[in-house]
Amino acid sequence: MSGRRGLLWPNAWGWRGARWFVLASSLARLAAAQQESPLSKQYEKEEAPKKETASDKEKKKGAEFKDNPEWLTAEEDAKRKAAEEQAAKERGDDKRYARYLAGYRRSGGIGLSPLLPQNSVVVPGLVTPPAGGSVPTRQFQFDFHGYLQAGLRAGIGTRDEATVGQRTTTLHGDPAVVGGAFGWFEHTNTVPVPWAQMNFEFGNDVVRATAILGAWSLTQSDEAAGYFQAPSKLGFYDAYLTYTPRTGPVGLRLNAGVFNERYGGMSEYHAGAYGVSLIAQIYGMGAAATVTLPFENDVTIITEASVKGDFNKAESDLVLDQSNEYAPVIEGSTYATHGHLSFDFDGKAMVTGHAVYAFSQDDRGDELAGQELYLGDEEKLDGSLTILGLDARLKMQRFGHLYVGGSHVIGKNTLTVSNLVQVLNNGPGRDLVRRYFTYDSVGNGSLTLVGGQYELSLGRLLRHPTPFYGGAPDLTVALFGIFAHQENAGTLNPSSDMLKFGTEVAYLPLKHLALSMRMDAVFPNLAVGGQTFGVITPKVVFRSGWSSQATATLQYSGYVLGDAVVVNGDERLLNNPSERADAHLLALYGTIWW
Repeated sequence: MSGRRGLLWPNAWGWRGARWFVLASSLARLAAAQQESPLSKQYEKEEAPKKETASDKEKKKGAEFKDNPEWLTAEEDAKRKAAEEQAAKERGDDKRYARYLAGYRRSGGIGLSPLLPQNSVVVPGLVTPPAGGSVPTRQFQFDFHGYLQAGLRAGIGTRDEATVGQRTTTLHGDPAVVGGAFGWFEHTNTVPVPWAQMNFEFGNDVVRATAILGAWSLTQSDEAAGYFQAPSKLGFYDAYLTYTPRTGPVGLRLNAGVFNERYGGMSEYHAGAYGVSLIAQIYGMGAAATVTLPFENDVTIITEASVKGDFNKAESDLVLDQSNEYAPVIEGSTYATHGHLSFDFDGKAMVTGHAVYAFSQDDRGDELAGQELYLGDEEKLDGSLTILGLDARLKMQRFGHLYVGGSHVIGKNTLTVSNLVQVLNNGPGRDLVRRYFTYDSVGNGSLTLVGGQYELSLGRLLRHPTPFYGGAPDLTVALFGIFAHQENAGTLNPSSDMLKFGTEVAYLPLKHLALSMRMDAVFPNLAVGGQTFGVITPKVVFRSGWSSQATATLQYSGYVLGDAVVVNGDERLLNNPSERADAHLLALYGTIWW
């Protein structure tokens, strides 16, 4: 048996040898098949011109008459990419999308994009969101972007008379600090506030739909406090269509729907150190058109016009409470029209004129004359608000970015005008009258504003002519300020002057660490020295990288208070006016955008 087995089967060594022989033969045949001989290369070289690709056959069949053939789109994309690369070489140290580096952005619209965070960004001196959203393409696509800002904060104050079981040190989750209330002139934008925003976009480079969700207080925080702030959950904040047809050298953009328009943002990439629009902010629904006309010598004229209105008004018998933000029932349906004319000089300087007019002619609420809370014995009259403004931007590349602007606001019976148009985050009705004109003026008065902000990256300036894109240590400096003069027809405070200014220096020594120091001086009424106060705000910022999209910030603010300072409240936060202000603020918060 064993001999027979030996004749039919190889022994153990012979079996393994056979397997290796078969494997080696297979590899040899594979290598020979893949090896290219000189003759095969010569044949392929001669026959290559005779072969037709799918795109060549498509061209011969009249594909140029088809809608966006693939080969045509590919060729145009290749040409566009080559042109962009050539333009980049010619620009040298001139980065088109440089995020927070002052003076880098070459061009921008007249106003801020609705896609930017629509609330105060708490780290403006260090890192800021990129201007606008993603760059659209010819293909329809879905984009999702957003911004999140949340954290913990505490205002630290003292009790005058602490009883048994009470401590002299007080802690306020909503800090009772001067300059912390949204909308008042003395607002310094140094108190971090929650803000969550999600931008949903679908479309291409011609037509695009945008929907924006927002909230300035988050539900879990409300639940922890046992107090749910319904108005803070804004839902769909904006929803609009954008149409940008391919019109050659002339640019055209049409927006229709509900969208936010902001004019006079003092920073290059956001609203500025104070988080306000110096000229105006227009809410509501309507349509806007922007036309861009290029001329010789790198001069571009940009015109923009819009018509907007609100959807409804508060009912005259509405029971006022926090859930409806104590809506002023005296304010009627309001409409607004505005126009802007801008001259852009090679993306280095931009001068813009602004005109805004809002008015209300609503007969609902006429029966409230003589009994409504804000009218007193006065009649309910149709109101209007007129804003005329002029501002200029200098984008000086390595020498930074400078904004200077001014506006003149004229109010006529503005108590009946809604919040459709806002000045320094104040609607012309109750808010503007309460914070500037006083109630006995019934909304008749004027407000003159002058402001500016300068931003500089020393890292870019000192490294010139070496290109600097933010991927190394840097020192940034910002200077900012606003002056206001108001006059009104009332007798309580017929005129007053207001001033605030400050500076912020940020040092970025490491990839994941940044340090900053901000100092503010505020004069709510130059004639009343006791209302003056100062704020010193150091920050330690932990970042995800040089061009960071995520930060964790530890902040302290110390207040130097005059002997007659006033803590103006904000009904949305149930922070009623207080006679004693917190002297310290601690905050730990995180931010991210995508």
